[in-house]
Parts: sequence; C-alpha cells; structure tokens
Amino acid sequence: YSVMGSNPIRNIDPHGDEFDPTDQKTIDNHKVSTNTRISIVDKKIQKLEGKKRLSDSKKEKLDFYKHSKEELEAALTELEVLEKSDQMYSLEVYSGSEFKGRIDYNSSYDVIRIRYNGSTSSLAHELKHAYQYENRQLSFGNPGDVSQYWNGGILYDANDETEAVNRGFAY
Repeated sequence: YSVMGSNPIRNIDPHGDEFDPTDQKTIDNHKVSTNTRISIVDKKIQKLEGKKRLSDSKKEKLDFYKHSKEELEAALTELEVLEKSDQMYSLEVYSGSEFKGRIDYNSSYDVIRIRYNGSTSSLAHELKHAYQYENRQLSFGNPGDVSQYWNGGILYDANDETEAVNRGFAY
C-alpha cells in the first residue's frame, strides 16, 4: 500500500519499470513530441547544410540546431533509462505565481515526484533532474534542512541546473 503512494488501485507498476500508469501516457506523448521536434530540427539542419555559403548568422543557427538535436536525442535516451529504473517516478502538473518546477523525494512512499508547470520545456527540464538523480549526480537533502531540500541536496551544483536549463531550452 505504501509503496504505491497510498493508492494501489491507481499506481500499479507490476514490473517496476515505468512511471505510474497515468503518467506513462504523458511520458509517451513527450517522446512523440520529442521525435517530432527532432524531425523539424533535422529538416532545418539539412536545409542550411544544403547551402553553398553560409553567413555567420546562418552558421550560428546551424550550430544551434545541431546542439538542439543532440539535446533532444539525449532526452529520449535518458527517458529510456528512467523508464527501466526500479525507482518509481510520478508527474504532477502544478501551477503557482512563482512556481517553475521542482523534483523531490517522498521517502514515505519511495517515489520521486516531478512537479512541472504543464509546459513541455518545464517537463523536459525536470526530467533532466530526474535523470541526474538516477545517475547519482543529484541527491535530496533532509526535508528538515530547507537549504538542502530545495536545492537538490549535497550533490547538487550549478552544472546540474545548467544542463536542465539547456534541456528545457531545446524544447
């Protein structure tokens, strides 16, 4: 009962290898959206690479598109890792005047809660943090210690946030 977030009817994960079933639909849609974005960016790259001479601004655009494509492809790879993890992840759309997103750990239910503002870029940003947690680049502090709890624990650093911002920006 407690492993399924006090809701064993809604939160069924018999193999321990996916987001909770309701959230898996959001993740599947996110993967489709990411693949669509990759196709769009790829067409832009091909169009620019097909030109004989590129101005400096066009070269910058080409580099931007290539970087975006790399980020999007990495996002898909990282989602596979999260889906295969034995860690349960739960998504929550949350809105508030100052809210942008957050990831935290609920030790009572052993669930990583990914809270985002409903936008694709916010979800991508927070999923990057989930992947960082999965790879032990990010930790969670004690809820009683606000400095660690809100800032990703003792493993959290500016690079973690930079990676997540870059991920969200690719979307």
